[in-house]
Amino acid sequence: MHPRDIPVAGLIALAIVFNPLPGAPIALGAGAIYGHTLGTVYVVAGAELGAILAFMIARWAGYLRQSKKGFNNWAV
Repeated sequence: MHPRDIPVAGLIALAIVFNPLPGAPIALGAGAIYGHTLGTVYVVAGAELGAILAFMIARWAGYLRQSKKGFNNWAV
């Protein structure tokens, strides 16, 4: 991945984390600019990065919520 290609993966990651941002136009643009193969690679990398980031945000927010309630045990 070339450093100039990172914004495409970053835009897809933002589209995953901030759901109202549409991801289809970004994916179509990546395909048009980089071609089918590289566009797909960049979109998949961005989607993976966005999913990981969304998971980490949710886990952090859940941890804060649980710790404010005074629960020391994560068991349900």
